[in-house]
Amino acid sequence: MAKAVARRPKESVTGFFELDPNVRYVAVSQSGRIVEMGQNPKWPSYNPVETDRMEELIVNPVILELAKRRGDIDLDGIR
Repeated sequence: MAKAVARRPKESVTGFFELDPNVRYVAVSQSGRIVEMGQNPKWPSYNPVETDRMEELIVNPVILELAKRRGDIDLDGIR
């Protein structure tokens, strides 16, 4: 049986930029804690780093939860 190998967050962030060059920003969260954040050097941001961090901790989880709940009502869920 093959043994599962955990990917390091840094590899995850880099992988997203390689999947789509239009991705500007990626954050990896585990148990409500940001473990890695990265920005594509091709798409600079003029926001302070703390602004992006607060967005990832507060805004994006709320939006994802709302979309999930709405999808679960009658749209067979959401990925």
